[in-house]
Formats: sequence, structure tokens, C-alpha cells
Amino acid sequence: MLTFARLRPAFFSLGRRPAKLGKTISATLSLQAAMKDGASLMASTREISATVPDWSRERVCRFYDPPRKLLRHLRAYQACRSAGGPVRRLKSRWHVLWYRVWSVLCGAEIDLNVQIGGGLVIPHPNGIVIFPMS
Repeated sequence: MLTFARLRPAFFSLGRRPAKLGKTISATLSLQAAMKDGASLMASTREISATVPDWSRERVCRFYDPPRKLLRHLRAYQACRSAGGPVRRLKSRWHVLWYRVWSVLCGAEIDLNVQIGGGLVIPHPNGIVIFPMS
């Protein structure tokens, strides 16, 4: 019968291997030294802002991404409606069709005429209702 006492301690521990922490620290320090002037700019772009929309959050990442595709077709419909013209009117109907498909799949009710700011994240779209005057 195999017991844990028979196994070598090196099997469970790292043994005498050197830690790789020093390499990451030196890489971080060299990166900070290279960024001297742009460090504050880089830090400010990573922060979450209430006034500056982060449109990258609405980017469709994969084929089946219902909340982001719902927002994509909502915004595309609004863009087609504001531009006008016969081709845009036909395109807006296409976007309404896909908006309704994604709305049913999400279980969300968002009016087509609602004005939503950029960077909206809907982690769980089920049961979300947004009134057009909000």
C-alpha cells in the first residue's frame, strides 16, 4: 500500500528551485523607468470614469454574446434612423429584426428609442427593463 510517508518531500514542494519573482520585479521596474512621463497618462486611462465612456466594453467578443449583440443592434438601429435615406431605412429594419431576436434570447426589454451612454455592461441580461424616458 502506498502511503504519503514513502513519497519524497520534493514531490510536494518546489525544492531548491530559485523563485522567479525577481524577474517580474525587474521587468516591472524597467517598464516604469521607460514610461516616466507617460505613467500618469497610462494610469488615468485604466481607471473607470463616470464621464468618459469606455466603448471597448460593448465590443462583441464571440459569436454567441447576447447582451453585447443586443446593444450593437440597438445602436446600429439608432444610427440608421438618424442618418435617413432609403438604404438606411432598409438597414434599420434589418437591425430591428436582429434586435428582437437578441431581446428574446436575453429576456431583456430595452426600448429602441432609449438614449444609453457608452460602455454599458449587462453581465446578466435576463429580466432587464429600461424605460425610454429614463
